[in-house]
Amino acid sequence: MRNYLIITLLILVNAIASVFVKIGSDAKSYEFLRLNKFYLLGLFFYGLSFILFAWALKKLPLNVVHPVATSGTIAVVALFAYFFLGENFNFQKLVGLILTLVGISLITWK
Repeated sequence: MRNYLIITLLILVNAIASVFVKIGSDAKSYEFLRLNKFYLLGLFFYGLSFILFAWALKKLPLNVVHPVATSGTIAVVALFAYFFLGENFNFQKLVGLILTLVGISLITWK
């Protein structure tokens, strides 16, 4: 169970990094050309997610960690984008998230 806590943290940290990079890329054009605080925060969180990914690989097989972390991050990013960035969330995305969760369940089912 502790191993999946690591993957859950990895997913959250990776999604947070993506949101910060998106916010940084929405800066004014001249700020986009240089690193701003949101890019730096994104870089920090991507670095932290790499460490968590490596830690998860010490505990679980790659064929579990990578698909679960990737699909989980996609799902969480979609939710974060809706709640924090005001991006569109429709029925099609909801069905996609449900299918993603089904896929994660099938991959991790013993």
